[in-house]
Amino acid sequence: MKRTCILFLACTLLLSGCVSHTPSSPVTKDEEVVEKDHAFESFLNDVVVELAESDYTTMHHYFEHPADFGIDPKKVDVTLGSILPDEKDEELEARLKKRLEEFDREKLSDLERDIYDQLEFQFDLSKRQDSEEFLYIDNIWSTVNGVPQELVNYFSEYEVREEADIQDLITLINDVPRYTKLAIEYSNEQAKRNLLRFDYDGVMENIDSVLDTKDDSAVSGELVSEIEQLGLDQDKEAKYIADVKGALEASFFPSFETMRSSLETLSSKALPLQGLANFEHGKEFYELLARSYTGSNDSIDTIKSNLESEVSKISVQLSAMVEERPQVVIEGMMLSTDFKSVDEILPFLQKNYAQSFPKLKEMEYDLQPLADEQSQNGVVAYFMHPA
Repeated sequence: MKRTCILFLACTLLLSGCVSHTPSSPVTKDEEVVEKDHAFESFLNDVVVELAESDYTTMHHYFEHPADFGIDPKKVDVTLGSILPDEKDEELEARLKKRLEEFDREKLSDLERDIYDQLEFQFDLSKRQDSEEFLYIDNIWSTVNGVPQELVNYFSEYEVREEADIQDLITLINDVPRYTKLAIEYSNEQAKRNLLRFDYDGVMENIDSVLDTKDDSAVSGELVSEIEQLGLDQDKEAKYIADVKGALEASFFPSFETMRSSLETLSSKALPLQGLANFEHGKEFYELLARSYTGSNDSIDTIKSNLESEVSKISVQLSAMVEERPQVVIEGMMLSTDFKSVDEILPFLQKNYAQSFPKLKEMEYDLQPLADEQSQNGVVAYFMHPA
């Protein structure tokens, strides 16, 4: 499944308020700035459309009705994508980057410059991360967001919005063996390069939790619920549910058996988990990860220095508070609530958040417990970006 950060960034910026302009209306000198805004907005729209059309998982996740945004679902191959960067994706990003550079940054408005800089940063970062020296340094078997968790989360969160989505869903489930094969091939190459490392016991526990619960799987349960909410006639609904369960039995769960046996074979070639700095190009890759997560070009030394400075300031403030009002500090460290369940927390926040934050329209949410195969130690909750 591909990185979606560039698309997410482009969507956010496109919807953030670029000036719109009707192409058919005459343009005067006073409206030249509006025409420039329109050209840049059109470019952003193209970025969104082309990136969405390059990957089904991205398109379906971010858009309820892709055609409303000029996206043609018929152009999109229904697959789970790839493990390694795809040549077509690299060519697409290079072409979009070239189009971005055709705009004269100095002639753009302040807002447009911000957008220009952020997109340039993301395109450059993506290209650097896809460099040959970094291709096999990642750990795709992370117990937090590795291949097993990625697949479980993707299908348990897949939204069936209309009847046509069901066939796409079945196609995707039947694509899991191919995706798994790519993951194993990636790991075999890592082993050859002495770059394979993963928490064997942890990843096996994740895989076993899926296989042990497959008769009552969160994936199966959620997908059945998605089909049922469409309100189809009973015969059609029953057939679709049987088809989805059949695909899970034929493709999804056997792929986890494949992962298990393959990783058992590879375990003797795997290194213990260790910091990236221990590997060739590891420090450079870590810097790219830091840039990706922070959105900053600051060096690791600068980030470390800034963090240490902030921690020092907070320590000084805390020391002063302890001296001046020790009881308040003690009470603050022992705070508790009367909440008896998580279902009580969000209604409370909805009622009281306006004391500290701007008032919004009524929030809509769906709060659900995580199934065993989705749960992770240390992760209390997480949320999904809505389409």
